[in-house]
Amino acid sequence: MNNLGKKVFSLIKKVPIIGDLLLAANGYVLLGDKSFSKSPAPIQKWKFIFKDVFFALICGAFAATGFCYFGVSDVNASGLIQDFTPGFLGISVGIYALVFVVPTLVSKESFLKLKSTMKSISFNMSYPISALIFILLISVFTEHFPANKYTNFINFSLLIYSFVLVMEVVTYVTYVGRAIVTRRIKELEENSD
Repeated sequence: MNNLGKKVFSLIKKVPIIGDLLLAANGYVLLGDKSFSKSPAPIQKWKFIFKDVFFALICGAFAATGFCYFGVSDVNASGLIQDFTPGFLGISVGIYALVFVVPTLVSKESFLKLKSTMKSISFNMSYPISALIFILLISVFTEHFPANKYTNFINFSLLIYSFVLVMEVVTYVTYVGRAIVTRRIKELEENSD
């Protein structure tokens, strides 16, 4: 990364809210690497986030087009975001809290074998939670714009991206839980022999 990129990264990470989201996203795409706060990840590492955002934009475009086609104009998509996102946040924060209990449930040997997975847990959880908070904030502002195909597109895209983020959290915790349980079963089988 060149000096200009590092300077821009350093400048943006000082901006309230956006800087926090940038750091969480950078740590997420770097899989918990300790360099997350010093320099931005290479652009190819951001494919995880770009792929999900692109999916949400496509779905948002279809939803907005569908509502325009059928003449439905009284849908308050930003209200839907404000109704659902706090619940998503609650689920995500609850799962995040459970993740801190997981290391106490496995032996030291298992923990060391799962070290790389455990190292990235905080970023795999903090980015989706930070992004959900950011989406909620954006929806508060977009709610005051007149409902039309553009605001519907923005709000439905944000709503779908919220769903994607929650599913990522649930899927990640499922994989981590499965790995821990599998490792624990293997240990118990080895100890019983």
